[in-house]
Amino acid sequence: CLQWIYEFDDQCQGIARDIYPSVVDDHGVSKAFKYYLKEVEASATAQFAKHIDEVPRSYSGLERALYLVGKGLVQNGLKHAEASLVEVTLTSHEERVTLRVKDNGKGFHPNAVLTRDAIGKSRFGIPWIKAQVEIYEGHVKLDSSPGCGTTVDISMPWPKDGGETSEP
Repeated sequence: CLQWIYEFDDQCQGIARDIYPSVVDDHGVSKAFKYYLKEVEASATAQFAKHIDEVPRSYSGLERALYLVGKGLVQNGLKHAEASLVEVTLTSHEERVTLRVKDNGKGFHPNAVLTRDAIGKSRFGIPWIKAQVEIYEGHVKLDSSPGCGTTVDISMPWPKDGGETSEP
């Protein structure tokens, strides 16, 4: 029984780290994302092309949302799209951040994943990603078609954290 308790505790801690990634709070979204991509790249069969700029710190909810969205997009490209190449670009310009995740996977019909039926079946897919970005007044541009891969562009306002910013 004790072994099961330890295993259950390890699983719960892993889930908590996924939901509330303290690495983002400790080091910022850029470093956290670089670390995540390095980890995934070590075990993935896909190749990665990445360009991650140092993004200024912002408030923690916004940073965590962008990190989780980017992580979800990479996981979608590897797991569902079965991509052999995933390109990730994170840049900032003034008070805006853009994230692009592009894969050469099998693609899909974008409208099909945004129907009421698809949204009800999806827990962390494109509808969840879109909702997370829109909570922070960001925009999602999705370009995909069967057999042609997927490109997702995320653009979010990015107020610098000077102690004055507050969560929406």
